[in-house]
Amino acid sequence: MITLLFLLLIFPMLPLANSQFALNVTVQTDKDSYLKRERVNITGNVTYQGAPVEDGLVGIQIESPLRTILLRSLNLNESRPSSSTIEIVTICPVDEYGNPKWSTERGKYLWFKMIIKNNGLTTRTVHASISVTDACLIPLDMDMTVIEVPAGETVIFMPRMYIPWWATVGKAFVYSNVYDGWPKDGGRPLCPEKSSNFDIIESIYSNPPSSPPVRSDSTGNGTYNMTFRLPPDVTPGTYKVSISAWSPSAGGYEGFASTIFEVVYVPSPPWPSFVIKPPVAGPNYTITFDASPSSAEGYNDTITNYLWDFGDGKTAEGRIVTHSYTSEGNYTVTLNVTDSEGFWNVTSREISILITHNVTVVNLECPNVIYDNWLVYIKVTIKNIGTYPETFNVSLYVNSSLIEELVISDLGPYEIKTITYTWNTTGLKLLANYILQVTVTSVKNETDLTDNSINYGPIFVKMLGDIVFNRKIDLFDAVALLRIYGVKEGDSNWDVMVDLVRDGAINLFDAVKLLSKYGFTY
Repeated sequence: MITLLFLLLIFPMLPLANSQFALNVTVQTDKDSYLKRERVNITGNVTYQGAPVEDGLVGIQIESPLRTILLRSLNLNESRPSSSTIEIVTICPVDEYGNPKWSTERGKYLWFKMIIKNNGLTTRTVHASISVTDACLIPLDMDMTVIEVPAGETVIFMPRMYIPWWATVGKAFVYSNVYDGWPKDGGRPLCPEKSSNFDIIESIYSNPPSSPPVRSDSTGNGTYNMTFRLPPDVTPGTYKVSISAWSPSAGGYEGFASTIFEVVYVPSPPWPSFVIKPPVAGPNYTITFDASPSSAEGYNDTITNYLWDFGDGKTAEGRIVTHSYTSEGNYTVTLNVTDSEGFWNVTSREISILITHNVTVVNLECPNVIYDNWLVYIKVTIKNIGTYPETFNVSLYVNSSLIEELVISDLGPYEIKTITYTWNTTGLKLLANYILQVTVTSVKNETDLTDNSINYGPIFVKMLGDIVFNRKIDLFDAVALLRIYGVKEGDSNWDVMVDLVRDGAINLFDAVKLLSKYGFTY
């Protein structure tokens, strides 16, 4: 009798054992097998009791024979955002110190700063990931971790990732996600994915590409679609696609599905590519030719020989070589690469050798509103768009009065440099506007002087400590300071106008400075 009663008590609970799989999830790829650099299209749908779900999130995990290569989350209904106590505050490409860095060359490391916030009342253990793809949607690198987020607090996940030499120049994509477990284990996304992008540039001489980012995914009516492309050095073997889904309108139920596809290795010729540094130069200037972006196009394959023809009768061998031309003109540079399998391939680029002298002011960065009795840091970017190294002066003026003059020495052809001026605003008139001007002195034989200066403004001056700008230092300013007390420069909620003592942090020194001005009006 006791046994029968026990069974009757637990019987109603039995369906709950499978409730996490109450959603019906499907997944398929557009082919069963792929080659290197091929596009992989993943599609599927999520239904509940035979009908498409109206909202929810889908987690996607792609695993190679060696490791996870991509983690994504898709919102099944972007017009109905999913809410959660876990929030991704921001994702940003940064340098090793956490400062934003929006472009990088290939063959270098870049850090990515992900800030996760727990708006709940209890500590949560989350699975966080950051995935990076290039403009061709090839996964470049990724990192994943399990981390505890205390209630009401934020944590930072900031891994270093490598940008391969074969990465495509252009817009690259960063995807950050948080799960309650990895999708391959049935874990679901805890909040919508947050993404960002940055520029992969050919060299320091190149401008960031102007092409807009292209989306690689879509959702609607309970369906999802995501595309990525396999890398040139892809590992052959079986790949697994794991899908986890969750829908609040379907009772908060979850679902899971997976599929596999094969990657087949077929020997093929290498992919030659090279960078010219600088891309334009004058006669007898030493130019670097770098074939590091070349790809062997095979698993465990390598390039064994680089042969250069500079188009002026001279040749060289090696991955990175230098050469100078004696005469002006256009020359065709040819690179022939051979790999360890005996395959070879050729590519060519043209270089112009000419004599020009031209320096320019590219940009000036300064707050539009400043304080009196404050320090303002002004960033000025200059560029040598001539074909020979140049030495010149760069001067900063405020309303035609010289603030500071700096000397730039031996700035190379097409080289860009950013310099910082410190402007002490003591003595400026309150509630007045000021104009900044930066000028560079002309260099010998420079003919185009139209880009040798730049104006910036107006810049408005208010009293130090008047954070909210009501022409008095009062309780509102104190509240504004306390709201971000402890924040440091580089944090997502940083506000330079609260950094009254200009030490890169909102701290006791700023509070003391505000207190010293409390009650002032103007």
